[in-house]
Amino acid sequence: MKMHWVMKIAGLSAGMILSAAAVAGPLLNGDFSSGTHGFESWKGELDDGWSPVVSLTTDADFGTYSTSYSASAGAATLTNDNGDDFYHVSLFQSFDVPITAGTLALSLDYEWSVSSLDDLVQASLEDSSSVFYDLFAGVTPAMTASGTINYDITGLAGDTVELYFLVEDADWVETDWLRVGNITITETLSMPAPPVLVLLLAGLAGLAYRRCR
Repeated sequence: MKMHWVMKIAGLSAGMILSAAAVAGPLLNGDFSSGTHGFESWKGELDDGWSPVVSLTTDADFGTYSTSYSASAGAATLTNDNGDDFYHVSLFQSFDVPITAGTLALSLDYEWSVSSLDDLVQASLEDSSSVFYDLFAGVTPAMTASGTINYDITGLAGDTVELYFLVEDADWVETDWLRVGNITITETLSMPAPPVLVLLLAGLAGLAYRRCR
């Protein structure tokens, strides 16, 4: 499965995130439970290689292309196996990474099945400076895979980023799909020492100092 995708989407995604930066907010609908079709707050694109790219900007748009997009049980499935022969199916959302005094982790469940290792499966983040972060960088390329990603995004706190998913056919066997779900951002704060413990440690330090004298 191809993983060298950065240059492929650089121009496209840069335009997406710049246009969305002004209206971005927190990450929404990470379990695909909002909207009639489950895709409220998400956008998508379909490409058959011949016609103009189809842009999906509302939940209703995803319902029109239900053979390419489906949502259930906390996850969304992107597939290029349909009568319209869309070899490229993508899903994305721009959001603001919260500011924190601790650490932030982006978590998501994933599963995919492709007909060839030449097919492309992608999960990425792009920051406001058009720097890309491959969320699947630690996943071994395979025709089938599943698991959970926990990606440290602390360094992106306060920035507007785009979360991007893609499944793309490369061998003319369009039976490829990618499922992602339970997308969350978890904040972990470092806990200060309890006041009683601080006082106790200070007392012990004082006793040790007196004995040394």
